[in-house]
Amino acid sequence: MQVTDLFVSMRWIAKARLVAAIGVTWFAILLVAVCWGAVCQADQKVVPEIKIPDSFESCVASGGQIQGERDGRCKTTTGQVFEQSKSAAQSACKDLCGDGTCQEIVCMAVGCPCPESAASCPVDCKK
Repeated sequence: MQVTDLFVSMRWIAKARLVAAIGVTWFAILLVAVCWGAVCQADQKVVPEIKIPDSFESCVASGGQIQGERDGRCKTTTGQVFEQSKSAAQSACKDLCGDGTCQEIVCMAVGCPCPESAASCPVDCKK
């Protein structure tokens, strides 16, 4: 082997090492970018969707506090109050508003009069 061949071989080896170093560098950069993205994605927490009640039924379903046995009112944890619709409330009790008697104290059985107050029946409960 001649000296020129040796120099040519050394140049090829140097070029091969340079290409390999560049390839390793790009691979390392790519690996860091992929791992960084995976770590960033892992840090994001999924927040469950909180459904805010918008009716009496959804208030009861979300665990709201029912005020009174048959009041037809539900209070959410945020303090918002929903009233039961008249059709649902009437199925449990008789609406006697307007009969001239304020039904403040009533029985709790099905078919008993609905409880009345100055707010729910101002005609009968005048004070």
